[in-house]
Amino acid sequence: ATWNLRGIGSPDTPNISREVEYNRILRREQLAMDCCRYGLDIVGLQETKSRNYEKLVYPNKYRVIIFDQIGECHGGVGFVVSVSVLMLL
Repeated sequence: ATWNLRGIGSPDTPNISREVEYNRILRREQLAMDCCRYGLDIVGLQETKSRNYEKLVYPNKYRVIIFDQIGECHGGVGFVVSVSVLMLL
């Protein structure tokens, strides 16, 4: 599956409010929960709008991998992968 996120940004971006930071963290957690709810093993992410590489592991056994961008922050890609698929690699 693929998912156009329209931005999840980086929570550690300088000069953002605590509310924006918290919202970005919650959006990442919601992403992993939605993948579990729909039974998705691999999801391609588009428009993450995150500048930094991130590799997150959530309690529901999903990994969110967001690739860094050089230059602009209007695009961005990543993946959500279930642990059951990672064990096959």
